[in-house]
Amino acid sequence: MTRKTQHKRYVPKPGTRPSPRELELLRLLCSGTPQKKARAQLGMTSGTASTHLRRLWYRAGVTNKYALAIWAYRSGYLDPPRLAGGDVRQALQA
Repeated sequence: MTRKTQHKRYVPKPGTRPSPRELELLRLLCSGTPQKKARAQLGMTSGTASTHLRRLWYRAGVTNKYALAIWAYRSGYLDPPRLAGGDVRQALQA
């Protein structure tokens, strides 16, 4: 019987700082850039982008892109966007 070799994946600890490349991807995605276009701009493969996103989710302790964006703003990695009716900083404080 043969045994499959399992590769250990790097799993970042929650609360650790994202890498510069992860932050580049995060900024593009949170600004509304579609993932495919963001990957092309950064010269990433879909696998690399998926890995960066998965690591960001681990760091933030979230399970979806909306919660990831809120985490990024609250953690200071991104500036909150300005809206026509004002600033979203108040909404993010809640």
